[in-house]
Amino acid sequence: MHHHHIAKATALMLCALLLLFAPGCAHKERALHVALIVSSDTGYYWENIMDGADAAAQRLGVSLRCYVPDEESDLALDTLPALAVADGADALVVASSGEEALVEALRPLENVPLVALGDALTELTPVSAVLNDDSKMGENMALALSGRVEKGSSALLLTDTPEFDGAEQREAQLRSGLFSQRVSVSKRIYAGNNREWAYRQTLQQLYLNPSLNAVVAFSAESTVGAAQAVEYLNRNLIIVGTDVVPDLVECIETERVTASVVRNSFGMGYLGVEYAAAYLAGEQTPERRTLSSVVVTRDNLYTPDVEKVVFPYE
Repeated sequence: MHHHHIAKATALMLCALLLLFAPGCAHKERALHVALIVSSDTGYYWENIMDGADAAAQRLGVSLRCYVPDEESDLALDTLPALAVADGADALVVASSGEEALVEALRPLENVPLVALGDALTELTPVSAVLNDDSKMGENMALALSGRVEKGSSALLLTDTPEFDGAEQREAQLRSGLFSQRVSVSKRIYAGNNREWAYRQTLQQLYLNPSLNAVVAFSAESTVGAAQAVEYLNRNLIIVGTDVVPDLVECIETERVTASVVRNSFGMGYLGVEYAAAYLAGEQTPERRTLSSVVVTRDNLYTPDVEKVVFPYE
C-alpha cells in the first residue's frame, strides 16, 4: 500500500512537469518595456523619431510607450520621466532639445538606463547618445547659399530655442561659412518650430531691411513661414531651411525654398530603441552615434537616397 502511494505521487509529479513544459504552457518572460519621451509630438523631426522608435520596437518585440507633454491633460515635460518609471519602464529613450526642466527631472532616475536622442544630455551620462551632425548641417546651409548670393549680402536667421546645444553648433558653422562668402547675418530671431511667428518676423524684417537677400531657418515650420512671407511681398530671396513637412515639400518643388537640410530623425528613433534593448540584454552599445543629414533640392527630392530619409515610412 505504501508503494502504491509513492507510485501515485510520482506519477502526479511527472504529469505536473509535463504540463509545465508542454508547448504553449511554458512561462514567457516579460517583454522589455522601453519608454520614449519626446519634447513635442508636432513636426517632422519629432514625428519621425516616434515612427522610427515604433519600427524598432516592432522588429525587436519590445514594449514601447511614448510620453509627450500635453497641456490639456496637465502633463508637463518634466513630469514624464517619473511617470514612465512608475509605469514600469526598464529604460528611457529621451528625444529632447536639452530642456533644463527635463534634465533636472531625469537626475533622480540615474539607476534607469538612459539613451539620449538629439541632445547628448552629457550632464546625465546616458548609456548611448544618437545625435545629428549639427556642425555639418550648418556647413551645408552655408554651401546651399554659396553662389546664390553676392558678396556683401545679408541674411535673416530664424534659429531654434536657446536651450538646444545643437542649434549653437549649427549656427557657429553657418556663420563661419557665410563669413568666408562675405555674407552677414543681419538679424537673429528665435522662431522655434512656429510657422506663424516666423511668418510675422520675416515680414517685419523684410519691411525694416529691404536689402535682405536670404533667409536661413532652423525648423521646417519656420522655413514655411518665411517662404509665405517672402511670397506675400513678392520678393525674390534665397531660402534655406531644415527638415520637411508637406507644405515645405511643395515649396521645394516650386523652388520657393532653395534647399532644406533634412535630419535622419527616423534613424535616431530606431537606433534609440535598438540601443536601449541591447543595453538591457547586456550587450555593448556605442557611447555616441552621429547621423548625417541630406541637402534636399528640387533636383534630388525624389531620388532614392533622399527619399529614404525624407519619406522613410512610405
